[in-house]
Amino acid sequence: MDPVLSRKLFREKYIQEIKPQKFNKGGIATLKLATGGEVFTEGEKLGYMLAPVAASLLQAKQAPGQSALASLFGAVGEGVSQIPAIGLKMSEIEGKKKTVSKTIGQATPQEIVNQLGGDPRDKYVVSREDGVITGIVEKPSEKFREERGMRDTALDQINRIKYLYNELGEPSGPIEGNVNRAMSYLGQAPAISRLIAEGESFRKNAIAAMRGAQVGPKEEATFDAIMPSITDAPAVYKQKLAAAEQYLKDLNKRIGGEGKVSNPGGYDFTVIENILGSKVGSPVKDAPTYRRKPDGNLERVQ
Repeated sequence: MDPVLSRKLFREKYIQEIKPQKFNKGGIATLKLATGGEVFTEGEKLGYMLAPVAASLLQAKQAPGQSALASLFGAVGEGVSQIPAIGLKMSEIEGKKKTVSKTIGQATPQEIVNQLGGDPRDKYVVSREDGVITGIVEKPSEKFREERGMRDTALDQINRIKYLYNELGEPSGPIEGNVNRAMSYLGQAPAISRLIAEGESFRKNAIAAMRGAQVGPKEEATFDAIMPSITDAPAVYKQKLAAAEQYLKDLNKRIGGEGKVSNPGGYDFTVIENILGSKVGSPVKDAPTYRRKPDGNLERVQ
């Protein structure tokens, strides 16, 4: 372009008179590779194919002794020679766009946490395009998460029971346990009351988790038989607590995608029996409990 026409006033006047079309946003450097559908429109294909011809004409120079027409044909020929390469490149780009790899599979724990905002223990089935997650095919139900929360709560309570039991100096036993239970009932041993309440709450949550997992009545009754009691000797109390903890951990491993066990009543209690040092299978009769009569004396109710 003539240097004079490059000056600001001449350029602005030229734009006002000619009103050129606006360029596509981003120009050639931002081809439509991620918008879906056709990569190039017909107009874009023609524009990209003719671009080298236009560039050659703009840069053409007439050699000494060469006619203007010969110079023109030479420039056109030079530009046309580049068209096949451009066509091949566009075909390559469109080919890559049309051969997107689509798969369906399970998300990794890292993807579940960082991209899906879930718990790494959850099972998510996702769809992918070229390795990038594009949708969720299957995810845990709210009920599944609620029931897992009950199992987590029960396991957390075991740790609290262990802490309280040790802090209170292992306050269980056939005699000491009954005395402490009576004192708790009379409101004279708030720490013991807390330990007993924590144990009852743990049993309730553990049984609810088992019923949610549909382990079956036989397995539930067997578990109930290994629940620790304030009347157990300290060694037995701790063994039962460890056995209950092991059972719940194993239960978590047995849970399937629907939040249920695949073998109701089929748990092998051998591991639990090894912890207890004895056979299990029938409920243990509860230790006696007492209540206060109107005259202030205690009476046995069980």
